[in-house]
Amino acid sequence: MRIRTLLVLLLIILIAYAILRLLAKPIPDHPYFIPDKFLVIAHRGGPSLGPESTLYTFRKAVKLGVDVLEMDVRSTRDGQLIILHDDTVSRTTNATGPAQNYTLVDLKKLDAAHRWSPDNGQTFPLRNKGVQIPTLSEVFEAFPQTKLNLEIKEARSSTIPSLCRLIRDHQMTSNVVVASFDTDSLKEFRRLCPQVATSAGASEARLFFGLQKAYLEAAYSPDAQVLQVPEALGDLRIVDKRFIDAAHARNMRVQVWLVNDVRSMQRLLELGVDGIMTDYPQRLMELLKKH
Repeated sequence: MRIRTLLVLLLIILIAYAILRLLAKPIPDHPYFIPDKFLVIAHRGGPSLGPESTLYTFRKAVKLGVDVLEMDVRSTRDGQLIILHDDTVSRTTNATGPAQNYTLVDLKKLDAAHRWSPDNGQTFPLRNKGVQIPTLSEVFEAFPQTKLNLEIKEARSSTIPSLCRLIRDHQMTSNVVVASFDTDSLKEFRRLCPQVATSAGASEARLFFGLQKAYLEAAYSPDAQVLQVPEALGDLRIVDKRFIDAAHARNMRVQVWLVNDVRSMQRLLELGVDGIMTDYPQRLMELLKKH
């Protein structure tokens, strides 16, 4: 009796998988991605080039020739979208406290280059030079032709509609990928802005990882155009040839973060990843010249 029950359950699972596989579809192409184009992604603009997440450093990265500027989106107390990684201003500016406690006017008074040093704290050459925390609108206006990777850092109810509106208002729908660890935030963004590309949320990436390990990815219909993942988590290797091939079969790109040493960059390029996110885009670009 027990064997018969197990056989029935197995049959049900096989039928369900067959149906899911029949109905599953790869995600459609998106104009953000060019086929077979590897992307150099400057993480926060590239802190090795200048103060992170500032127009000063974004301009240096673009002049260097990077493909994508990566940055983090937050809201001020008065609901303005700004570019800042941390939830406080303490690490990067001459002030302290949560960013959401500041109005935009007050944030603009801060020195966003106050703590940046190219020589481990010996000098601070950009202090008091007018480097500010930028707004998202300022980024869009400064880089209308540059591909951007925008990570939603908070799930405030007003952030996602405002982000969608600004992307549309600045006609950046084909030049932006929106990311977040929070899958619910991504689902809400996709509902409001379906024409904008997104990365997979943490739970979506975990699901895909498990499916491809079991060779079941053919039953997966992705909602994201790209998987942005670390190469490994502790002893668990995430990105290998199998993972990349499975993602490509569902028309998803694989971009790896955060990669700063040349040896790891070389290994990932040989594996066939579609992009690397780095604090040192100059290292990656020098490596690419040799390929």
